[in-house]
Amino acid sequence: MASDNSGHRQRLQQKCDDKGHDALTDKELFELLLFSMLPRIDTKPIVRSCFVKFKNFSGILKASDKQLLEITGLGEVSVRHIKAIATLLDRISFERIEHQSVLSNWQDLQFFCIQKLSHYPIEAFLMILLDNQNRVIAVEELGQGTVNQMTIYPREVLKLALSFEAVGVILVHNHPSQDTRASREDIHLTNKLQSTLRSANISLHDHLIVAGGKCISLRNQGLFSPD
Repeated sequence: MASDNSGHRQRLQQKCDDKGHDALTDKELFELLLFSMLPRIDTKPIVRSCFVKFKNFSGILKASDKQLLEITGLGEVSVRHIKAIATLLDRISFERIEHQSVLSNWQDLQFFCIQKLSHYPIEAFLMILLDNQNRVIAVEELGQGTVNQMTIYPREVLKLALSFEAVGVILVHNHPSQDTRASREDIHLTNKLQSTLRSANISLHDHLIVAGGKCISLRNQGLFSPD
């Protein structure tokens, strides 16, 4: 059995050397990562279990430590490495929008939001803070809720925007249900937060919903009028 496992590793590594990383499937890439984390374990069953449970790469990387540890064969060391990779990808996607104008980098902004929130099992809420040239100053998480709801306090949104001296704000939250439609609560909250921000001369540019691997703009759907 050990010999078969060793031969499998050598064949996969040789495929990578001969054809490059792009030639590997998602499962093969993930297994290649696990080789160094689990040098003496057959990684094929682990990869199979991860893709059955979490569906794809994004699902694996966004899974909680507890969820990953439920996979037979994964331990604290390998989970720590997996979460380090997830954090690294988040930071890389943020680098693409940091200090950049959202007007000229809208696709990168959407990619960041999808990367950040698409596989959260519960609702999470982000604020993207902008300067007077619509450049991204920072991205802050306002909190997390349950599978289908969370509570956002307008005064906390305003306080956070003022602390960064933001001139504009983009709101982002996810729908774990994968439903891309804005709810009545989403629209009501958008209008409420817009009014609060407006009192301090801070513009609400948009409210984005991440669901089903998509990033939906309430502004583009005509569900609120930006300042």
